[in-house]
Amino acid sequence: MTGLEGAVHSMRNRIKLNRRYLVPLLVFLFTGFLAYTFLVTEEDELQIDRAVDLNTGWEYEEDEAHNLLLIKRTITPDMEGKTVCFYMTDSFLDAYVDDALIYHFGQKFAFCQSPGSLFQFIEIPADSAGKELRMEISNVYDYRYRTDYTFRIGSSGALLLELIKDEIPDFCTNIIILMLGIIMCVLYVLERYNGSKRHKNLYLGLFSIFFVIWSSCSLFIDQLVVPYGVLQYYIYYFSLYLLPGFLICFLETIADEIKCRTEFFAHIFIVAALLVLQFAHIMEFTQSLGIYLAYVAVELVSIIIKTLRSQTLKRDRALQVSFIILLTFIILNAIQYYFHLVEGASLTLSKVGLCAFLIIAIYTGMEQMLKDIAQAREARALKKIAYTDNLTGLGNRYAFDRDIKEMEFSKLCIVSLDLNNLKYYNDTFGHSCGDLLIQEASRIIKEVYGMVYRVGGDEFLALCIDSTREKQISLQQALLRKTKQYNEDASHQVILEIACGSSHYHETDKSYEDILKRADAKMYQHKQQMKLHSKLAPARSL
Repeated sequence: MTGLEGAVHSMRNRIKLNRRYLVPLLVFLFTGFLAYTFLVTEEDELQIDRAVDLNTGWEYEEDEAHNLLLIKRTITPDMEGKTVCFYMTDSFLDAYVDDALIYHFGQKFAFCQSPGSLFQFIEIPADSAGKELRMEISNVYDYRYRTDYTFRIGSSGALLLELIKDEIPDFCTNIIILMLGIIMCVLYVLERYNGSKRHKNLYLGLFSIFFVIWSSCSLFIDQLVVPYGVLQYYIYYFSLYLLPGFLICFLETIADEIKCRTEFFAHIFIVAALLVLQFAHIMEFTQSLGIYLAYVAVELVSIIIKTLRSQTLKRDRALQVSFIILLTFIILNAIQYYFHLVEGASLTLSKVGLCAFLIIAIYTGMEQMLKDIAQAREARALKKIAYTDNLTGLGNRYAFDRDIKEMEFSKLCIVSLDLNNLKYYNDTFGHSCGDLLIQEASRIIKEVYGMVYRVGGDEFLALCIDSTREKQISLQQALLRKTKQYNEDASHQVILEIACGSSHYHETDKSYEDILKRADAKMYQHKQQMKLHSKLAPARSL
């Protein structure tokens, strides 16, 4: 190797050795270039249509004579052609420009005073600068009007984008919880298919799905799907009423010692009472919400205490961790709400905790399901071994005793069958030849009688229901015909002789043993007759 070739070879080795540093170096240089460009650029920002807050310039006035809240302001030139948006709860709305009605919301229904709670979008007409925008809000329920509405203004598209952007954290966590809930329900179906009778995954999955339905009712994204205020009203409260029930059922499936029967039926009673009050126009869901939440708080404290005392929870490490994570995020969410660290009553942190809880539950559920499947397979294998004759694949004596108990005694017919010359083949040609004799005979007997059991070395039993004597004679002839065809085939190594006898139920029979004795007696008579005319020949082609 020349000096130049050696230098090239050395350089190649260095490049190969330092290749792993190349990608991080390129990423670092690219990031630094972007940061430099951002700091030194003096170009104008892209002009994007954005929605802005409009919380100044409004006048609030209560018209007690007409039970109205009046909200007024003068329309400025920059408001023309734009849309004003705000969230309104349990109220009717009429919006005017001067005296011209430009928007109306709210319809009264037979079983609901409230028109629901939705985001309102009021389009400001063009050429309306200098005129007065007046909104008349009529509350359904007797409490003071809000004087702190949050207004936004912009084009319809900009408002939609702003509202959706604000709800992305809640929306994403809802989608994750919904998918995890569906997975829990699928796990339940798979468990049921494999024979499990546990309902834990079903209740937790339904709780998650209805939690998403309930928490989505206050989101604008849900309004795009369900744009009807009253329908959202009922969805919100019905899903809220179902949540504690699913939670109680789930916790009771964790351990046998968790008993929440009292809480469950008390919850059903409370919900039934609220439904009666609603549809009797005595107290609507919105008015009774405080009472219901107070009851649920007491109910949850009772349930949590019982759960924490559960020995199963103390033994199950994964369950402990998931509960700790969930409670931690709920507490953080409560602190966040209490100290007004975020706007509104956001449940994002609680949803994150629920996601973690569901992920752990899915992992442990899948692990348990795989164990159950393995145990079920093992149980089926043991059951097959216990009730199956290993040589022929037919049922054994245990299977016969099991199946005959499930049959109608008065319609029973038992066929007793016995294979001739087994000892001869075993002693003369070996047990492998005797096994072949048994296997060939069992195959033919199975073809004729169907439900057949090998109950001894050369003994077989068959069970028939609603079989007449004529039918048994026909079956016996079919057995003799098949054995004759078998024996005429020179390629077969053994000669088959199968004696059989059948007996039907008689009024004097007290058990199937009486029927079996008569069938055995007839079989032995046939066996003796066959021995007188036996054409036994040595095993062929052994």
